[in-house]
Amino acid sequence: MKTALLGSLAILGIIFSAGALATPIVVDIDFRAGDWNNADTENPYEVDGLTATAIGDDGGLYQDSTDGLGIRGGDQDDEIDGDEILRLTFAGNFYDSHGAITGVWLTDLFQAPDGDGDGETGIVTIWGVGGDIILGTFEFHQTEFASNGEFYVDFGGSYEIFKIEFIGAGLNGVGLPGSEYSVAGLTTSVPEPGTLALFGVGLLMLGLVRRRRLQPIAH
Repeated sequence: MKTALLGSLAILGIIFSAGALATPIVVDIDFRAGDWNNADTENPYEVDGLTATAIGDDGGLYQDSTDGLGIRGGDQDDEIDGDEILRLTFAGNFYDSHGAITGVWLTDLFQAPDGDGDGETGIVTIWGVGGDIILGTFEFHQTEFASNGEFYVDFGGSYEIFKIEFIGAGLNGVGLPGSEYSVAGLTTSVPEPGTLALFGVGLLMLGLVRRRRLQPIAH
């Protein structure tokens, strides 16, 4: 699988993985369901501090229960292509109820070799909290078979991100002509329920120990 780094994102330990999936993809912020079902034709659209904005065409956002978010217009009415940009902006209150971002699931990024072994191409730029520091820009290619073009980008850590832009391959004249893709959702660093339970028990035990230590000594 080829990954061409265009910026400084390599320092974040980005891991690229793709392939045919035996089970449905699992995301914490799911653009295929819930409140995001009402995003179709809207622009912008916001849920719990996360705002999606379509840039480059006047048709607004596209949303469905299979692929997630795309942009209306362009070569494909349901995907990000050509000069289109899907911008995700994270307000401070987003992180009050969600964990930091750990990765992103894409769909409709298909294997279509172009002589170099690269498939359809996408470009992503990530900004840090505050909006003035660009964490990096990277280009990715689908090189393996995936039934619905599923492609996961693992950030290799947890990051409170201010903004992500998913860019159509045609914007900078790179990648395979005809490349297009959608964004199914984001993964976050939400603790497992078992971890939360153990953490709660630990706090309870600490409280009991502290209470015992504060008991007055009988004379």
